[in-house]
Amino acid sequence: MKKVIKYLLIGIPLLLLFLVFWVGIGLYGMEIEDHYGDFQEFYYKSGTGDVMVLGDFEDIAIVDKTWTRVNLIRSPGDTTGLGAWIYYESGEVMKSVYLYRTYEAVGYDDLKQEKLKQLAESRSIEMVYKFP
Repeated sequence: MKKVIKYLLIGIPLLLLFLVFWVGIGLYGMEIEDHYGDFQEFYYKSGTGDVMVLGDFEDIAIVDKTWTRVNLIRSPGDTTGLGAWIYYESGEVMKSVYLYRTYEAVGYDDLKQEKLKQLAESRSIEMVYKFP
């Protein structure tokens, strides 16, 4: 009888901990999906310091990723959320959006089409994801 009580006192809290963990993971995934919708791949594939390009180099920004959000920095003091940045001009997505992974630090002065092409040629930057 003492062994059964011992197993119950250990098993039930472990089971509850396991269930709370999986419910938390599910809620976290739902938060990302609800906030980003079609753009959730940008959240999952991006990292702080990556570069996003809107359309044909119409707008370029550096990614600043937190636990649940992707912010885009175009210049010091100019930070925008991912959705607001993509829907900036017309209110609908009509342009492609590209995500580039950087292997060197990219500064605000590097956010120009010519500089990014030079970085791509030197293999310091590569495209990770494209929408659509």
